[in-house]
Amino acid sequence: MEQSVHRDTIDFLTRKQESLLEQAAQWSEKYSTDIERLELELHELTDIRNTDHKRLMELQARWDQQVADEQAQIEEDKREKELERLRKEHEILEHRAAGKIQRLARRFLSAMA
Repeated sequence: MEQSVHRDTIDFLTRKQESLLEQAAQWSEKYSTDIERLELELHELTDIRNTDHKRLMELQARWDQQVADEQAQIEEDKREKELERLRKEHEILEHRAAGKIQRLARRFLSAMA
């Protein structure tokens, strides 16, 4: 009886050991497969991130250029308005000076006459 129980125990433990070894092999294979898949996914995501980052930098440079162009246009408009204001002031001063010259010339001519 003791021998029978001993044999049954050995059989059970042998089967259990084989089962556990199979499970360990399966888990090891699953681990390897999962790691390989995840590394591939990581590589793909890294490539996508790098592509997106490159595109972002291109768009950022384009945006910065657009802002700089708009700022330059605003400055140019301000400069043109200031030049126009100065031109009008100059015309007014020339007109006043011409009027004074004409008045003085009339006085001079009337005094000469």
